[in-house]
Amino acid sequence: MSLENFEAWSGGKETMNELTHDELESVENLLEETAPEDGWTDTGVNDFLWFERDFIAEHLGYRDWEHLERAHNGEDEDEDDEDDEDEDVVRVKEMLAEKFPEDKFPGITEEYIDEFITYAWEWDKDDDFNIGCFINDCISDELLPEDFTL
Repeated sequence: MSLENFEAWSGGKETMNELTHDELESVENLLEETAPEDGWTDTGVNDFLWFERDFIAEHLGYRDWEHLERAHNGEDEDEDDEDDEDEDVVRVKEMLAEKFPEDKFPGITEEYIDEFITYAWEWDKDDDFNIGCFINDCISDELLPEDFTL
């Protein structure tokens, strides 16, 4: 089945309209690679196009669907992310540096905090930062004792 000839509907059609010819070919290859044992139905293909937009965008080299749309509209892909990082990431880094100063917690360096924040930010950018996760990470890395509390 060729996506070029596929008559998608609703959100599946919107997805196809956003993608370039080359991107559609890449998604077609992705569909072939991920085909169920009994093959794709038209509804299955349409639902994939509609509901798996972030997966499709990641396959095409974008962070998510929103970033793909920004790039297609000629916007800087990370334009808004820099503002988000300035507000959220910097705030969390400052809070951690204040609660865990290097002179009292030598293993919890600025680099360690940066690595953790990068990991946490990518893991679930929709949730608020949870300091408990950071403390558990530090305990598992043996930077804090197991009975550590704030």
